[in-house]
Amino acid sequence: MFYKMAIKLFLAVAVFSFVCVLSSPGQYCTYSYQCPNNQVCCGNKCTKGSSCVGQFCVRELPGYCLPSETCCNLKCVKGPNCLGRQCYIDFECSFKEKCCGRKCVKETTCLGCTCDFDSQCGGPLEKCCLNKCTNSSCVGNHCSSSSDCFSSESCCNNVCAKGPNCLGHQCVTNSDCSWTQKNWDQEKCCVDKCIKSTDSCMDSGYIALIVLSAVGFVVFCTCVVIRKKLQSQRSGQVITQKPYQQFDNEGNRETISQGTFPSVPAPEKMVSQETTA
Repeated sequence: MFYKMAIKLFLAVAVFSFVCVLSSPGQYCTYSYQCPNNQVCCGNKCTKGSSCVGQFCVRELPGYCLPSETCCNLKCVKGPNCLGRQCYIDFECSFKEKCCGRKCVKETTCLGCTCDFDSQCGGPLEKCCLNKCTNSSCVGNHCSSSSDCFSSESCCNNVCAKGPNCLGHQCVTNSDCSWTQKNWDQEKCCVDKCIKSTDSCMDSGYIALIVLSAVGFVVFCTCVVIRKKLQSQRSGQVITQKPYQQFDNEGNRETISQGTFPSVPAPEKMVSQETTA
């Protein structure tokens, strides 16, 4: 008899405690029916009111928003979806939606949409290249490593280029060259060109030195030949004399005679002429 009374008393206390818990706001819940009247389940807590709009939420977890609401950008909003709302990643949209061009869309792909990061495009087969989602090419797009480009491209001097490596591309330091996808050997920069890490940079430098020396020698020889040719042309020119002017003392007239300058008389004749005068 005493045993039965103890059981009944225990059940009564348990029911009373359960009712008190349900009637207290802020208690844990998963669905609104677990809360008393004039309360709804928002964020797994019984909250006074009839809406969870504006409350924090996580779309993967139930109990944050009402069935008539949707978790968009970590907040409960009215409506069955997040279409057209601002976003940065897919997680900020509702299920079966993607974040493309910073807006939630219903499409399964984001090709052609505006983007800043690969995460804003539609999955691993799409990349953000030149601020557009694409699945074909990133050639010309800025990159930090070959992972920023497609598998058929390489990051050469911080720009995506066609091909599995950067061999032959211009460079300043080794970091401007890529990792070859075949042997996973890092390339190196030698004489402004990317070469294989197993190749000798001395060979490339030696070849470049020979080429530069040959070009310089040809230019020097050409200059010498041109200079000699000009000198020979100048030495073969005939210098013509201008006609000289002669004054006629008798007629006090200026006469111009053609030909050579008159010969200067000998010193003896000049002395005799002065004595006679």
